Amino acid sequence: MAGKLIKRESENISKGLEDYKKKHEVHSHYVSASLLVAMLEENPEIVGFKIEHTHDEDEVHQLIISGVNNDCEVVSTSCIIGPPPCPPRCKPKFV
Repeated sequence: MAGKLIKRESENISKGLEDYKKKHEVHSHYVSASLLVAMLEENPEIVGFKIEHTHDEDEVHQLIISGVNNDCEVVSTSCIIGPPPCPPRCKPKFV
């Protein structure tokens, strides 16, 4: 398994988030579950997601999310590009 499940409230996670927010303008992105589900339904070979960092034409931090197979090869024909960065496009509950 890539990564691990950990409680968001853990001290290490909370401190890491606060430290990151102090150093970086964009600190999160919003992706709806329906977009991820649509990618999974499009290709049953998808077992995970590759998340790549990029910048848009205005130099705003963006993400590209692609579906990958068991060999970590991109197999999705669709990808999620530029989910809204936070800030500036986030509700207070996401900050």
